[in-house]
Amino acid sequence: MKKRLNWLLRNIFRSALSLLIPAALYAQTIRIDGSSTVYPISKKAVNDFQNLMQGSIKASVTISGTGGGFRKFCRDEMDINNASRPILKQEMEVCQRNNVQYLELPLAYDALTVLVNPLNNWVKYFSVGE
Repeated sequence: MKKRLNWLLRNIFRSALSLLIPAALYAQTIRIDGSSTVYPISKKAVNDFQNLMQGSIKASVTISGTGGGFRKFCRDEMDINNASRPILKQEMEVCQRNNVQYLELPLAYDALTVLVNPLNNWVKYFSVGE
């Protein structure tokens, strides 16, 4: 299991790293913003990329949430938006109005798991709806 997880993480980082290379062709500083859940992957990819490029390309990674990242991205203030969901129709329209072209590249999917300690004294059952 641990081997599989390490393989998966390495491939996610490689995918994230590969996004930085085209952006670096057009900018001296790559601007990345968006989801806090994607931030650790981007931060690791940026650090690895900067080491690979020996500091010749600068990159900044900030967090404003997926929606905040899309707002900045669609105003052409960011090069890459970290998103924990697909782009919404309204966001597509803003990008189109501002002549911002994009390519969605899923790197990973996250999940939410609810666990209840067997020693709890307040719940006996959770339904999917709850």
